[in-house]
Amino acid sequence: MKILFYIESLRSGGKERRLVELIKGLKKYPDIEMELVLTREDIHYTDIFDTGIKIHYTIRKGLKKDPRLFWEFYKIAKIFKPDIIHVWGSMVAFYAVPAKLLLKVPMINNQITDAPINKIKTFFDIINFRFSDLIISNSRAGLNAYKIKSKNAKVIYNGFDSSRINNLIPEEEVKKKLNIKTPFVVGMVASFSKAKDYKTYIAAAILILKKRSDVTFLCIGSGDDTSYKKMVMHDRKDNILLKFRTS
Repeated sequence: MKILFYIESLRSGGKERRLVELIKGLKKYPDIEMELVLTREDIHYTDIFDTGIKIHYTIRKGLKKDPRLFWEFYKIAKIFKPDIIHVWGSMVAFYAVPAKLLLKVPMINNQITDAPINKIKTFFDIINFRFSDLIISNSRAGLNAYKIKSKNAKVIYNGFDSSRINNLIPEEEVKKKLNIKTPFVVGMVASFSKAKDYKTYIAAAILILKKRSDVTFLCIGSGDDTSYKKMVMHDRKDNILLKFRTS
């Protein structure tokens, strides 16, 4: 079996990690051949190189929605002759539709990774889902948010590779580095954005700290944390820590 994966980049993110872990897992099967296509040269999960998978780049030039990428992806697919096209994002799914139709290849669509309230399907969503042979979400809420009723829709929940927590830095060392003096620590790791809802997390932390002071709440992520810093009252700044994560 030959699988052609298509995703914007391998920057730090949930779907990016899931794809890398999937490729690493599939490498255990010698009868599966894979290639990967990116629209940007951002690769934070460098263990993808250890898999030996061939990586193609269809780089956007100037335009956010560059029509050249329809042709660029089609050319790669025509040469590779995949049995399955597996897309991980709204725009790459859209770019892959012509190749899917012209080459008569089934397409698996993994673009649903959120569950927005009152989601309105975009033109790209409508086209992508119409031509997807299988739609995968990492939550039932995601399928409901996008109003996916198709029998060809499945949920595959996020997994976790426990080997990632081998050889961790000792707890005492981490606490010392972050100047944490409380016995209990609660952490949230996500980008500083509205989609991740740090607002609710910090509001809950403030409520708890009104009743007890033996807990430190960690907020670890990338992005603009200005509005969240304003939420942290002066007398709570030692118990609610915002740390910027660069990768």
